[in-house]
Amino acid sequence: MKTRTRIFNFLQQKESLQLVLLAVLLEYLLESLHRHGALGGFLLLADNPTGFFFGVGAILLTLSLSLLFRRQAFARGLVTVFWLAMGVINCVTLFFRTTPLAMIDFLLLDSVWTALPTYLTPWQTVLAAAAAMTAIALLIREGIRCQKVQPKWRKGVALLLICGLGLTCLTLGGLYDGRLGSEFPNLPDAYLEYGFTDCFSASIFSLGIDEPEDYSEETMEQVLDAIHADSAEPDPQNKPNILFVQLESVMDVGRIQGLVPSEDPTPTLNTLRETCPAGLLSVPSIGAGTANTEFEVITGMSCEYFGAGEYPYKTVLQDTSCESLCYNLRELGYACHAVHNHYGSFYDRNQVFSNLGFDTFTSVEYMENVEQTPRGWATDACLTQAVLKALDSTEGRDLVYTITVQGHGKYDAQAGEFGELPVTVKSGMDDPDAAYSMGYYMSLIQGTDQFVAELLRALSYRGEPSVVVLFGDHLPKLDLEETDLNRGTLLQSEYVIWSNFDLPKEDRDLEAYQLSARVLELLGMENGILTKLHQNYSGNSRYEETLELLEYDLLYGEREAYKGEIPQPTALQMGITLPEIHYAMDTVDGLLVLGEGFSQWSCVTVEEDEQDTRFINSHILLLPEVHPEELSLLTIRTAGKDGILLSESPAYAYVPGETHSADLPDIPLLPED
Repeated sequence: MKTRTRIFNFLQQKESLQLVLLAVLLEYLLESLHRHGALGGFLLLADNPTGFFFGVGAILLTLSLSLLFRRQAFARGLVTVFWLAMGVINCVTLFFRTTPLAMIDFLLLDSVWTALPTYLTPWQTVLAAAAAMTAIALLIREGIRCQKVQPKWRKGVALLLICGLGLTCLTLGGLYDGRLGSEFPNLPDAYLEYGFTDCFSASIFSLGIDEPEDYSEETMEQVLDAIHADSAEPDPQNKPNILFVQLESVMDVGRIQGLVPSEDPTPTLNTLRETCPAGLLSVPSIGAGTANTEFEVITGMSCEYFGAGEYPYKTVLQDTSCESLCYNLRELGYACHAVHNHYGSFYDRNQVFSNLGFDTFTSVEYMENVEQTPRGWATDACLTQAVLKALDSTEGRDLVYTITVQGHGKYDAQAGEFGELPVTVKSGMDDPDAAYSMGYYMSLIQGTDQFVAELLRALSYRGEPSVVVLFGDHLPKLDLEETDLNRGTLLQSEYVIWSNFDLPKEDRDLEAYQLSARVLELLGMENGILTKLHQNYSGNSRYEETLELLEYDLLYGEREAYKGEIPQPTALQMGITLPEIHYAMDTVDGLLVLGEGFSQWSCVTVEEDEQDTRFINSHILLLPEVHPEELSLLTIRTAGKDGILLSESPAYAYVPGETHSADLPDIPLLPED
């Protein structure tokens, strides 16, 4: 007892030592939480002591700031709660996806809220909110009650300097011997190798692409000369409709060792791989990161050069346009459309697609006959009609970039939770819940495969030359290891290129950022700086270095490569048919609004006030509680689940009592009932 008292009294007198011990404890807890095991911190310490002690130093640096405040205990508690909160959030995040927590995730919060009910039950959401509010309340209480002391400027500044010097030495030494990383091409592996604290801290300060050392006007001239050296003017003999279909979490389950399903969940895709150009596609992440695969395919740029875990959609593309598949095909007379059966504001696509050159974007708010999976994601059956509508909207050739969502997680389920499944595990998994979860996943991608089959049939009947690029955005979150696969890696999905005309069967494994250039190459097209780079320069020893130079120049630098022809943002139209009111009339049941382009997400406003709106069909809406008695201006607003306004129709001046039956368009009437 006396020994324990002496130790306690000693620590009471050594405030700096207290902070050091607290930093060590926090680092141990953070790494253990990340690895979902009590010995996680010890594993990092044993495998990479540099990474462990870098984490200790980073935490100690933030704890040292508490010495500069009068409410030191409160400041110390605030820093401690911050690190613990990051560790817990990261731990929970890894249950639902493979990619660990990065600072960029906090820029995605507006998108996260809409998907949260898919992953958490209402009770779990309530408990999480209650825990957060309790923690905040306790912090406020502690802040009010905390005793004020004199700031310890000398000790605080000295400790900050020591931490800064120590971190500098650790960083230089760690980068030299590979114990710390400066780039994180595979984020999950990097967090395990270097530690959560190191990688998460890097994600706070690392955004965008750092300026390459040799970047200059002269260098860019040399780069462009080299790229264009073997380039010819594009002279495509065949300009078909080009459709990219990004398949959410779709993979060939035949790649999983020992798994035997009751039937092939993706027979269409697997058959196409035997007869069409195909291969493995290296993507930026596992189990998440759809928008980054999308970014790489559309732009031809690699995410590897951006900050740790960064989503360019949430950073540079918020206010910067750049070369893309859309701008390149527009030079050949193509109209460019995006289709996605999820909310239009997810990943800010309703803004970003303008900077990528799309003319229209049909999100789920503009679709009809949308059904949902048991987890609440839209099924893919509704996509065929939306894609065909985009193709029919122009007389010329079209690019349609479609993003599916049916295969989205989470997949974990208890045996029998969703009843009998269309596809089950025949053998290869002993645990009933795990087998049922795998069956649920396979049943989801079976629906996506059926959509693909329907789309290809419809295109075959159209009579227009078309090419369809089908590819998985990433592998699903199924707790797979590299050893579980008999082909490829966890960072490789599959792609296949179908056409209703002859294309050579030349299989090739690609990076996601090479896919669009490869498709254009097969069609005899060479438009775009990055397209030429991937087609003509990929075998050069300076290929990756040149790609990084171009990405920096096109997004952050002087934009020399554009030669003054910088892509301008498009006037993105949400939906193919703009919502418009043709006529309104007062009835005993309320105000009847007739027009076109209506959906279940349409809301009528009367003098700017949103009204309770009932969707009848794409031409008819009913306002049961509205009976205007004077001139009113009506509009149609379309917003997603998150409440973000996507579009608003022109105002319609409603005059009570007036009818214009002679001017009415051919609109289906209400059913007799």
